[in-house]
Amino acid sequence: VKIRERVMRVHQIQRERFSGTDIGFNSRIPAREMETYCPLGTKEKKYMEQIYDRLELTARSYHKLLRVARTLADMDGGDRICDRHLEEAICYRSFDRKFWER
Repeated sequence: VKIRERVMRVHQIQRERFSGTDIGFNSRIPAREMETYCPLGTKEKKYMEQIYDRLELTARSYHKLLRVARTLADMDGGDRICDRHLEEAICYRSFDRKFWER
């Protein structure tokens, strides 16, 4: 029950964020809207620049990481994407690649 409540709370946050747009959830944020919905502070931008280079990310994979980090921030009830959200999103990407990409 607690997991369902948490998911419902995050869905509500996203519905409010995207009210009046054709975006339904974080996973649907278009690349051109990333700065609007997934803004990063100076420290977080620098961190993601390093990750972008180190992991040789494409723009698409970079945006996917930001969308996941935005959702993790929503789960924490925060307005800002922090280092920990970015780090966790990167961990999920690594896990996903290990098991699903060949």
